[in-house]
Amino acid sequence: MRWAGKLRHLAIGRAHTGHAILLLIAANDTLVIDHTTGEIIAEHTLTLNRDYHPKKQQKPLPKEGLSP
Repeated sequence: MRWAGKLRHLAIGRAHTGHAILLLIAANDTLVIDHTTGEIIAEHTLTLNRDYHPKKQQKPLPKEGLSP
């Protein structure tokens, strides 16, 4: 994709090769969604000094029934 006038590469994963995706961009945050299932594939935070952007690390969801 092009962002801030340069070509950028986003880590998505080989398992999604050839799949249709939706790419949502808001400021410097991205959200990659599988077009057919609606599954969120990856999230990224873009920076001006990088061409390749790895996925954001996912935080595990809290377990049900546990108090914080």
